[in-house]
Amino acid sequence: MLGNNIDETLTDLDHNTLYTMAEWHDKQSTILRARAHVLAERKHGCDQVSERVRFIQNTPRTVMKYLRAGHDINVAIKRAADHTGLSENTIANNWHKYIDSKRKEHVRERNKLAFEMHGLGVSNVKIAERLNLHPVTVSRILKKERSKRLVKNPNPHKIAFFRDIHAKNSDSRQNKTRLSL
Repeated sequence: MLGNNIDETLTDLDHNTLYTMAEWHDKQSTILRARAHVLAERKHGCDQVSERVRFIQNTPRTVMKYLRAGHDINVAIKRAADHTGLSENTIANNWHKYIDSKRKEHVRERNKLAFEMHGLGVSNVKIAERLNLHPVTVSRILKKERSKRLVKNPNPHKIAFFRDIHAKNSDSRQNKTRLSL
């Protein structure tokens, strides 16, 4: 702040003023140190909590490790609990959350695929065969996806691409039948 000129600047002040200034700066530095300490502890606490959460979220990997080793799910959860030091309930709850999220993700992808295939002109029966579903289930999925998206037609470029492929396939079939005759 005052740099190298500190001695020259303070020579005009009396000792009481200098002493008061020194006390004020000492008090301010104590307050700043205390605030820095609190912030450091808070950050360290947050880091510890986030580390613990990350550790708990990674427990499904530990369970999968034991499943790959040939253990059934109950033994895998028990061994993962022993391995991590967490309770079996915590491990089991995290495992079930992990499995549910994978199922939901799979269902979302399947529904999106069914909706896109329908938009490309594939019949419900063909979609059902391709996705290993019942045609009524496909109809229900399409109805749900339409209400979510509020879109009647999908991407026109995909439709044109799909129709071009079908046109080429039908042309090649007609050429094969002409050649065979």
